[in-house]
Amino acid sequence: MCKTFILSLLLLLFGCSRVAKTSNEIVIIVNNPPQDFKFKSAIGLIYSLSDSVFMSYLDDSLRLTKLYAKNSCDTLVIPTTSDFVEFRYRYHVVESRYFMLKKGDTVDIRFNTLDEPYFSSRTNKEFNVGYNFFNSVEAPRLKYNLYPNTLKNSLFLSVAARLKEIDPENFQKEYHKDYIDPDTLQDAVSAFENSFMKKHNNDSLTIEQKNWLEYQYKLMRVEDDGSELMDDSFVNYISYYDFQDKFLDNYRNAKKIPSPASLNGIFKEKGGERCSEMLFDSLYVDNSIPPKTKLMFLESTLRDIYSATPYLASSYADKFDLLGGNSAKIKSEFIEIGYKDFATLELEDADGQKMTLQDVLDKNRGKVVYLDFWGTHCAPCIESMPDAAKLRKKLAGEDIVFLFVALWDKKDNWEKGWEKIIGSDDNYQSYFSTNSRDSKMLEDLEVHHVPRYMLFDKEGNLIAHNALTPHHPSLSALLLNQSQI
Repeated sequence: MCKTFILSLLLLLFGCSRVAKTSNEIVIIVNNPPQDFKFKSAIGLIYSLSDSVFMSYLDDSLRLTKLYAKNSCDTLVIPTTSDFVEFRYRYHVVESRYFMLKKGDTVDIRFNTLDEPYFSSRTNKEFNVGYNFFNSVEAPRLKYNLYPNTLKNSLFLSVAARLKEIDPENFQKEYHKDYIDPDTLQDAVSAFENSFMKKHNNDSLTIEQKNWLEYQYKLMRVEDDGSELMDDSFVNYISYYDFQDKFLDNYRNAKKIPSPASLNGIFKEKGGERCSEMLFDSLYVDNSIPPKTKLMFLESTLRDIYSATPYLASSYADKFDLLGGNSAKIKSEFIEIGYKDFATLELEDADGQKMTLQDVLDKNRGKVVYLDFWGTHCAPCIESMPDAAKLRKKLAGEDIVFLFVALWDKKDNWEKGWEKIIGSDDNYQSYFSTNSRDSKMLEDLEVHHVPRYMLFDKEGNLIAHNALTPHHPSLSALLLNQSQI
């Protein structure tokens, strides 16, 4: 017992004591990270971070790189030749915060009572004011203890606002819990932004930190199409990488290009056939977009094409490569994934028979499998079921299997409701996952929320780990194409 105590004390004192060994790395030491890996809104949207703290940055090749801290004290290393690396830390599951870290620094991350991260430099305490700038900004917390800017851009708030318009009866019953009056929200956002600018005048901030914070302020307030913020000098920032979704949405609207999907299938849009291809073509010839930024946007759009219509992707991949892109890397993510650990997702059918996802795939070998991860608690999942039923009816008799697997659900709710929610036809298979909270497969494939869709070929190979939603106009053709291979 004495030896165990001494060993534990040594680990506590020295287990996370590493400092940067070279000037070309940043060492991050995460101390007692909060075990908060799931967020559920009132309308049933669920986001999960599996069982790990989620952090990310763009490496020197501008590739998105993810870091995970699972232990009470983990040491993570970022190799870099850049003077600064912008680092994103996601907490409360849905909230992201950005930090500009100095090359050669060793940084401790600790957490306050609200589970917010605090960074402390071991090499230069003067960096700490800039590292923790966002923690010093006063911000009204209107709901779920989230910052007003996070709420402003949240999916669940958008869904609640839309449902208030189109389904007032259900809105009053349940969805109002996710609603915030627009004026109240805007007042909170303005208060946050005003506090941000006052704090920005702090003389303790370095010139580099002030310049970066000015960029962050512009990023928060970007309006219209976002063109005023487009600058290739920002492409190594992960916040700029995150910004592209907002820009592309605005760009679609300005160019009258339809969106491939809207809010996980709750609201339909017409004219979505081949919309990603239309977006790619428009971006490709748009000389107003800086070249590195354009390549970033095209990469995102090419991913959408591979996900929606991979049999049409070849010509777009060639164009992407002509501009210096690497389409082979993107193709491998969707067409040649090679993931095999499907036996780590454990299932149970309505008769209580236990099996794994691999068993189900083996049983359906020779048919294309369209997998729908859902839950009885998830309003967007339930809203998508009529479209799924229409798709099953349209493709009845084809070599296609529709598979429904409930995640993070209560078994009694699933047993009582799955058939009523999914449909009374016999053109699908339904299962309950018994280990969705700690499945290796869900963690590896980053299944963080429902609904989520995947596609398997006739040999049981995963060919799309983030497949199209049931209402997407290209899905029917994609499934038929795969079934005829």
